[in-house]
Amino acid sequence: MFQPFFIPADDPFWLVDKSTCTLYVPYGTSSLYKAANQWKDFTNIVEMPDLTLNALETKVAAKANSTTSVTIKSTVTWTAVSDQAWLTIDKSSGSGDQTLTFTAQKMLLQDNVQR
Repeated sequence: MFQPFFIPADDPFWLVDKSTCTLYVPYGTSSLYKAANQWKDFTNIVEMPDLTLNALETKVAAKANSTTSVTIKSTVTWTAVSDQAWLTIDKSSGSGDQTLTFTAQKMLLQDNVQR
């Protein structure tokens, strides 16, 4: 479980005006920082934007119309692009949580064999 970083000092921010500066923290952790010693005195705690995928890698079968999906969890807008003519993506952009489906299209090989 994530824990706010502890700085081994009695008051590491003693020269910082905690009411005028902004403390940027990882997405989903502001409540932890608001409760943690050394951090809870900051009045402006802001979570950073976040974008995560449920998989960093996925495979799609070579057969035409084969599909695979990846789930995006996001607090920002995003864009998805394929640089391969044989691979299409059902959504090119969005925001929030979405599932992208990748489809392998029929492709002619050099010797005119279809896959």
